[in-house]
Amino acid sequence: MRIGNILKKAWHSQTVENTFWVGAASAMSALLGAVTSGLYARTLGVNEYGVLSLIISIMTVMIAFSDLGIGGSIVRFGSEMIARGDGEGFRSVLAVALKAKLALSAIVIAAAVIFLKPIVAIVFTHVDSSITVYFLMSLVAAAFGMLAALFPPIFQSHRHFRTLAAVTISQPLLKVAVLVVYLYGFVVTSLRVQDALWIEIGTGAGFLLISYLCAPRRVLSFRKSDPRLRARMLSFNKWLSLYYLLNLVGGRLDLFFVGGLADANALGMYSAASKIASVVVIVTNSYLLVLLPELSSALTPDAIRKKQRHSILIVALFALGIILLGVTADIAVEIVFGPKFAGTGAMIRIMCVGLLCIVAGYPLNATLFAWGRSEVFPIISGAGIAALIAGNAFFVPRMGASGAALAFSLSGIVGILTSCVLYFFHLNKRARESADVTI
Repeated sequence: MRIGNILKKAWHSQTVENTFWVGAASAMSALLGAVTSGLYARTLGVNEYGVLSLIISIMTVMIAFSDLGIGGSIVRFGSEMIARGDGEGFRSVLAVALKAKLALSAIVIAAAVIFLKPIVAIVFTHVDSSITVYFLMSLVAAAFGMLAALFPPIFQSHRHFRTLAAVTISQPLLKVAVLVVYLYGFVVTSLRVQDALWIEIGTGAGFLLISYLCAPRRVLSFRKSDPRLRARMLSFNKWLSLYYLLNLVGGRLDLFFVGGLADANALGMYSAASKIASVVVIVTNSYLLVLLPELSSALTPDAIRKKQRHSILIVALFALGIILLGVTADIAVEIVFGPKFAGTGAMIRIMCVGLLCIVAGYPLNATLFAWGRSEVFPIISGAGIAALIAGNAFFVPRMGASGAALAFSLSGIVGILTSCVLYFFHLNKRARESADVTI
């Protein structure tokens, strides 16, 4: 009966509604991204689409490097300040984050001009002689993306998840709209790479403007921040930075292993399975986006336990969806990729084990985040990457693409086990510290 009451309260909690909005926005963004890719591919042609994909990939990595945990620090400390009703404290959090964001973005762009520009010009000249010009154009779009990335954590901290969902979907929607008007409104039959990059720049600027207009602008400030708060945020962020770096470097190692240890057919099959798995991660990650500020704003152990109990329902719903994906994997693959990819469904079923572990770890990791234990995340990520490397090195030569799928799930299992060990270690540590204070 008690479990039934917990599930009933969880179902009617704001968390489910917020997760729905963010998850729906993530799924719609992924769908619109696929439409954009299709329009680019059909109008650019194979060669120019390959060049554009390369430039956008570099741009995406640059935007990721310009954050390195700054957004997470805003959510962690901003949510706490809002829960305490400390408006000045929240402005101090943003002052620290804004200065760090601008400094890091400037460093990334400067490093790209100094190091990436000659590398791109030398290594990829055979791809397209104009690639250096394209790269320099992409820096403008990257700069807009770096600044716009500051705003989603602000919406998260305030728990304005409907606004976050609307802003999230605005950029891909704007991009599709511009492309449709450009191609069909002006009856243009083909694009050039520079046209596509101008569209990226324009929609990036539009997304930044929309984010700024939707944000509570009064909180944006360069005012002198609290030195103690700045020290806490920097201490917290240094471990998150390492965590993000590990994920950036190790996130796609599986494709390198399959490409190096198997053949092109195995690489194509695993890429298809990995694409579907990545969509599942994107959609389920919407719950983590909601859970991080909710637990960070829970100021008492009882409030945290209440949120943890509510997480049972959402994790169970996502788990049910992943199991359903495993059952219907063959049908999904045939619909999305066609009959040539028959056999990919078996890989997806193997990867569903890892996906279940990832989802089950969200409440544990979010609680550790709320406790300020950012040092655990590089450990969790490092353990998962080590398992991924070992699994791929052992299984891929023996099993091909299925071995990579097995290594993916092994990484997820090691990740959830590491999260459990660290969670219970810090839970017991907090209990001992509380007992010492009481005595």
